[in-house]
Amino acid sequence: MHCYSCFFVGSNVYIETMTLNSFKDQYSVFVQGASKGIGLAFVREYLEDKKIKKVIASSRQLEGSALTELINQYPDKLEIYALDLESQSSIDDCAEQIINSNSSLDLILNVAGFLHSNSIKPEKRISDLNLANLSKNFSINTFGPILLTSKLLPLLKGSPYSVIANLSAKVGSIEDNKSGGWHSYRSSKAAQNMLTKNLAIELSMSNKFSTLCVSLHPGTVDTDLSKPFSRNTDKDNLFTPEECVDNLIKVINNLKEADNGNFFDWSGKKIPW
Repeated sequence: MHCYSCFFVGSNVYIETMTLNSFKDQYSVFVQGASKGIGLAFVREYLEDKKIKKVIASSRQLEGSALTELINQYPDKLEIYALDLESQSSIDDCAEQIINSNSSLDLILNVAGFLHSNSIKPEKRISDLNLANLSKNFSINTFGPILLTSKLLPLLKGSPYSVIANLSAKVGSIEDNKSGGWHSYRSSKAAQNMLTKNLAIELSMSNKFSTLCVSLHPGTVDTDLSKPFSRNTDKDNLFTPEECVDNLIKVINNLKEADNGNFFDWSGKKIPW
């Protein structure tokens, strides 16, 4: 992930290597999982940022979402697409529409996550596991995002510098796991981390990409996903979606080449796998 420039000293020619570590002016962002919470906060922040040329957003439920209101305010800057991460055909259709409407991308943010619903709760014991819980967690947290990302990779080839940032969770760290439990969620995030690492290695070996791939832990955020489990969280450690996004954008904007394929929390601290 380097570019080269030549300069002359006397009769000698020297080649200088310059590391690419910043987005170009007027770059494009794709936010997957953008109808509420962290994803919606990313969209709002980037729509207000004059350095961003276009914001592309996807969500499973578009009807009645805040995204439909935002597109009325930013008709020339925002594109929205329907996406069901549990459906291969929906993933294929969403990717095709984005590729047909855009020539390049500079930042892919995979934000959507699943932890619980009215019928599915985080498991406390292995005996609580069942195929439905595992399938739901892995489809949304692991399989869907990487399948969509793989289809959007051609759009990154035209960018001199790009980032793929996957929102993970600290509980997905195997080394950091001291309490067990939450089997489906933990394992789906650990698998997501492995796919992020694999993709980072693969793209770094290709001269067609100047792309950094990282996993990001947003901290405990006041969203529907965290609400049932954040009652005892100290207020200083419970972020609003807007605070979370401000933190993560700082991490993304300060990434260096050596950070490729690593896992960071909201403050930029490296998390062990």
